[in-house]
Amino acid sequence: MAYDDPKLNRLMERLRELEEKQNRFLDEIREIRTEIDRLSGAESSENVSLSERIAEKDQDKKEAEEPGRLTRRLVKAREGKETWVSRIKGITSDDMEAFIGENLISKIGIVITIIGVAIGARYAIDNDLISPLMRIVLGYVLGTALLLTSAKLQKTMTRFSAVLFSGSMAIFYIITFAAYSFYDLMPQAAAFILMVLITIAAVSVSVYLNMQPVAHIALVGAYAVPFLVGGEGTLSSFFLYMVIINTGVLITATYKYWKKLTYTAFLFTWLIVASWYWGDYESGADFGITITYTLIFFLIFYGSALAYKLLRVQEFERGDIWIILTNAFLFYAFGYAMMNGADLTGSWAGFFTTGNALIHAAAAVIVYRSGFSDRKLLWLISGLAITFFTLAIPVELEGSWVTLLWSAEAALLFTIGRQYKTGFYERMSHPVLFLAFFSLTISWENAYSLYRIEQMEDAFFPLLNIHFFTSLFFIACTGWIVWKDSVGPESFSGPYQNSAFNSLVSQLIRLLFIIALFFAFRLEISGYVHQLYAASMPPNNEDLLHFGTLWGYNYAMLFIGLLILAVADRVRRNDLSVLLFAAATVCAALFLVRGLEVLELLELSYLNAEVNFDYASGPFHIGIRYACFAFLAFMIIVTGRMSYRNYAQKNLNRVFEGLAALVLLWVLSDELTLWMDVSEAAQPDKLGLSILWGAYALAVIALGIRKEKKHLRIGAIALLGVTLIKLFFYDLADLDAIARTVVFVILGLLLLLASYLYNKYRKEL
Repeated sequence: MAYDDPKLNRLMERLRELEEKQNRFLDEIREIRTEIDRLSGAESSENVSLSERIAEKDQDKKEAEEPGRLTRRLVKAREGKETWVSRIKGITSDDMEAFIGENLISKIGIVITIIGVAIGARYAIDNDLISPLMRIVLGYVLGTALLLTSAKLQKTMTRFSAVLFSGSMAIFYIITFAAYSFYDLMPQAAAFILMVLITIAAVSVSVYLNMQPVAHIALVGAYAVPFLVGGEGTLSSFFLYMVIINTGVLITATYKYWKKLTYTAFLFTWLIVASWYWGDYESGADFGITITYTLIFFLIFYGSALAYKLLRVQEFERGDIWIILTNAFLFYAFGYAMMNGADLTGSWAGFFTTGNALIHAAAAVIVYRSGFSDRKLLWLISGLAITFFTLAIPVELEGSWVTLLWSAEAALLFTIGRQYKTGFYERMSHPVLFLAFFSLTISWENAYSLYRIEQMEDAFFPLLNIHFFTSLFFIACTGWIVWKDSVGPESFSGPYQNSAFNSLVSQLIRLLFIIALFFAFRLEISGYVHQLYAASMPPNNEDLLHFGTLWGYNYAMLFIGLLILAVADRVRRNDLSVLLFAAATVCAALFLVRGLEVLELLELSYLNAEVNFDYASGPFHIGIRYACFAFLAFMIIVTGRMSYRNYAQKNLNRVFEGLAALVLLWVLSDELTLWMDVSEAAQPDKLGLSILWGAYALAVIALGIRKEKKHLRIGAIALLGVTLIKLFFYDLADLDAIARTVVFVILGLLLLLASYLYNKYRKEL
């Protein structure tokens, strides 16, 4: 019966092949047992035994014809219900004896025999006991003897015959390698053909007998040939020899996928490559040969890992991930290290990394077109292609190009993932985007520093330079991702299974967008100021840096205010309102602490203009403070507007009112101090501030009574207390009698007025 699905047809064909093999094995087992019974004279029990075996055969056929039962057995085994502990408990002493006598001893014996032949050959070579030709002939004779003995015992002692056959193949490998590489007794073509035939024979017999130990001893054991025999062969012949062995592994894996064989061959190959590279490798002479053969090894194991999966439609497992990943990164690591030693880390290293990406991309296309149902294999190979393409960008390029390409790659991956609802590509876009941001921060550090701008030969043009364009491109790509994420389909829950982690990643991407948008313009201001400072005449005009600091604060307050206007009402989330409120609070605090200090430095520069005549100072040294206060007021107003919205955090408006009152008091105090300094008034921090604080406290109390805001009234009373403490413990020490009279009278009247207000409106409080 034919099906439309080619994959199902392949599975049905494979099932028929296995059933035919099982029937042949059952027939052969029945014939062997019958012959054993006949030779042992147990004819009386032959009919019973035969009937039991026929019944067993029929039962096996019945089970083979029931895919459901076979599937249940496989599932049960995979779930681990039949553990290795239960299997060990079921082994009897007779089973153990049979295993040791029939299986283990034979394998140990053939290994010892091969070692003995190698030691004897080495001894004969060192002592020149026999000629090179005789050594080769004797080796072939011994291998042939083992092969003939194996053929003789194949029907009666299958396992023992397989071990002998493995030993003969290993000996043929040793002798052929020695004849070509050490003694030059045969040309390269003849040795190559002979080794190919040996490999074909070993693989064919191991597949025919369905015995993995044959392939293990014949192929993997042959890796020890150069080390057991010794001698000085050519590098090319040595690697060619390994290629032949690994090709045998690939062919075997295509038909059987014996994982232990693949793992062992993989381990031996890369260990030999590593020992060669760290021991005898010479970057100049050996680069071409070594990089070529490591590429061949990489492709062989890549192919062996994929071949059985695609041809036999087997589920992708953890061991396959280990092989593919380790193989890919070992090849790249050795290749890049060899290029580094050969001084080829420029464009060649970029081409090498891109070549790796193209190999994995081609493999991904093959897997996709094969219709392989397990998508984990496709995602793994696609991930490798994306990873190496990402690596190729900084290897080949530098500076802004890295940020540009990584940003574009992240946006492309996210778009593909969101468009086709493929979480894998969206997940891959996240680390690439963070790499792009990291590259952008490095570009900022290198481009906008004062030292960098001082060393520039050409003028710095704000908003018209490659660094600003790079920042804008990153902002555009990140903004695209944020927009696609916000308008995505509701059916798509996110690339990660954990919804909380999906939300966290989305918020981090939005945070990157805001940070990049802020610093893109902030650094342009800094770069422009640094250029003015570097070109100032006379040099080192610190006032220019002070102006740059203040305009940086102005920009920050403007940015936060606009961000609140653009985002708060649209998103309408209390957690976001708290974050924006915190940002505004931090910015205001930094300005009050550092910004007012810088304003004071400009004030001193203006007041001491006659002394500091090297630099011109004008009214804007004082006037810039009002520009700063305007930006501060704008940020405070929009923050207050947000804090009164119904989506804002509860009691956020009370916190805002208290902080706003404190900011206003701070600014008024600084303003009073400035103008008293300009008027050259004595001790402005004593008499003037005490009166200001008292009057301000009275005004806040009046406002608190009118608006029925208890927190404002309590804050104002606390301010009155602080003012009185300041008056008695700080002001009185240096004030004369007139000043003391004035301050006491004014503060007393203010306190009385505050008490009057409380008494008048006590029923409304």
